[in-house]
Amino acid sequence: MKIIPVLELRDVYYAWKFGWLKAMIEVGDTVLFRPEEELGKAFLRRLTIHEYMKRILRTDTYNLKFMLDHGIFVSNKQFRNFFHIEKTPENLVRVHSILGVDYAFAYDVPARFHLQSAIEMTIAKLNAGWYDEQVIKSIYPEMKYKVEKIANMLIPLVSGVEEVRKKVYRVLKDNSLKDEIESLSLFAIEESLKNLKRQLEAKSKLQSKYTLLPVVQGLSVEHAKMSMKESIDTLLSFGEKDLYLAIGTSGATLSDEGAKTINKLLLFGNDYAKKHGVSIKFHVLGVSSAPKVNLLRVDLIYSVDATTTRKRATQGKLFTLKDGKLQVVHISKIDKEKWDCKCPACISFKDYIFDPTGSRRNDVRLVHNMYIVKKYHEERRNVLISNVYKRANS
Repeated sequence: MKIIPVLELRDVYYAWKFGWLKAMIEVGDTVLFRPEEELGKAFLRRLTIHEYMKRILRTDTYNLKFMLDHGIFVSNKQFRNFFHIEKTPENLVRVHSILGVDYAFAYDVPARFHLQSAIEMTIAKLNAGWYDEQVIKSIYPEMKYKVEKIANMLIPLVSGVEEVRKKVYRVLKDNSLKDEIESLSLFAIEESLKNLKRQLEAKSKLQSKYTLLPVVQGLSVEHAKMSMKESIDTLLSFGEKDLYLAIGTSGATLSDEGAKTINKLLLFGNDYAKKHGVSIKFHVLGVSSAPKVNLLRVDLIYSVDATTTRKRATQGKLFTLKDGKLQVVHISKIDKEKWDCKCPACISFKDYIFDPTGSRRNDVRLVHNMYIVKKYHEERRNVLISNVYKRANS
């Protein structure tokens, strides 16, 4: 399984500057970027990321591959500040093409994110404690009406309650707003598919060769399967044969039910692709080291993105494996002399790994963390494949 760290362009620069970029590529050959100012500078110069890093930052990127997210929290205003164009499906394709990315997530409208937006808006309108303002500000314009409708319906149901957030979740679980939530879910799918078609049309006109990944949406298994089916059909209608799709999750709070849903979608997508005689790969968002990630069918997952590998690295923390489980340990709790990890980072950059300062060179811990997470998933994958083989031959 590919472990794809979520980085900024300057992170790659520092990895090269301090000599550990090749070690990172040895563990994982792809990094995920989100829209940022540095990428905007490359775009405005009409340079690919490789060209920009070579000419402007004097950095050798070797054979590193780039994946780009459109950024849920990147508003149209911020996008315009970075790239001097509006955030539209067609303009995203322009950005992908000029920057020369290898992969890019399609401009999706996340259903679960917008349901969360309704929750945050409810709390904000009631002035009932802390709420995530960034989530509210990042609402997709065409979804605003549906989000506000759900929030306005929630207000009288939770008003005056001491713990509003807990009450909101209980109300949403008891199906009081079933029709409105289903409507929001279906609209998110519809808008995501519209954007996907517009991006594929723009990509075809520009004759761009990068891989566009639709992100499966839906607040129920049935809706998500429909989204996956329609996404695959849309890709096939544009002549795409090597399919690569992303499945969204609720992030680090992956639940038993969430894992079951992802597994159902992985199986459904594989079966559907086989019926059409095409290959398919799946990227799962945001759960590479989350609790309960062991519940996922990693034998059916091609790649995952990893935000926490870098976050823990900057905190001076290393992932370890103990009794088949992922653990996190601060470097101050580790005996450097007894540390015998054989990953590319620990073999060549042990002094950086255990340096307690905040120097950027010490971000090489990211490589170790990627290595351990990858090893963890590979061990689980081997067990799953072995079990499947035993069942097939029993």
